[in-house]
Amino acid sequence: MRCPIAFATLIICGSFIETPVAPAISSAFSNETNNDYSALSALYMSTGGNSTWLTKSGWMSDLPCKSPEWFGVKCLPVADGIKVLTEIRLESNQLSGSLPTEIGLMTRVTNINIPTNVLDTGTLPTEIGSMTNLA
Repeated sequence: MRCPIAFATLIICGSFIETPVAPAISSAFSNETNNDYSALSALYMSTGGNSTWLTKSGWMSDLPCKSPEWFGVKCLPVADGIKVLTEIRLESNQLSGSLPTEIGLMTRVTNINIPTNVLDTGTLPTEIGSMTNLA
């Protein structure tokens, strides 16, 4: 069954998918950045990024908060030119499929906004509990 999903802060249906390894970076935020990359890569692959998304500029080109930033991904600077992932906005972008359990790796994200997409229904992954900064 498919469900149009649209509610304010968090829009999630869950499943597991393997993800590529993030490019290495050297900073105090490297583990967090690798987690963001893994989670966003899983999101891209499990929701039809290669086939159904209308806009996917920047996705999978490098780390999500490096230039060029990935479409629908907001990053904020924290120190010495280092940016961290804080928001995902992919509304009306034809996401399909399921959202992955890796979504819980994005611990600094304050908002996930993906309404007006058609995602598979399912149980929310328990890993969402790790996203303690969601507004």
